[in-house]
Amino acid sequence: MIRIETKDQNKILIFLSLIIFVSYIFGILFNENHGASKTDAEAHTWPAIIEFSKLEVIEVLKNYYKFGENSYPLHHIIYGKILNIDNAASIKATSSFLSISIPFLFFLILKNRCKYNSEIYLVFFSFIIFLSPYFRSSAIWGLTENT
Repeated sequence: MIRIETKDQNKILIFLSLIIFVSYIFGILFNENHGASKTDAEAHTWPAIIEFSKLEVIEVLKNYYKFGENSYPLHHIIYGKILNIDNAASIKATSSFLSISIPFLFFLILKNRCKYNSEIYLVFFSFIIFLSPYFRSSAIWGLTENT
């Protein structure tokens, strides 16, 4: 049996965490699409966000059903009204950037709850979410799941 020293384990976990994060960045750059994420974003999510950015909230809510969204409009209101995003490129960029914070917040929670000697294990564990195709597509295309 091969025994790996702790320093080597840390280097391996740092390397794997970096690979995972870089793969997420490449997913953003190459418009990674899992399932129908792009179609859903273009047909439902983006039009709702853009409409919220242009009109009063109550007016959009009256006709919210027309977007075919099956989620609560909080995501659309945050992006359209609060962040005042009115185009697809900005929606994608903002969503990709904000979704990066999710694993970091998860790391902080783990660090607070788990008293572990080496934080690198917690970093690695929290970065695993970047491997989820569902998380990645939602982040890259600005869908509602990560909000």
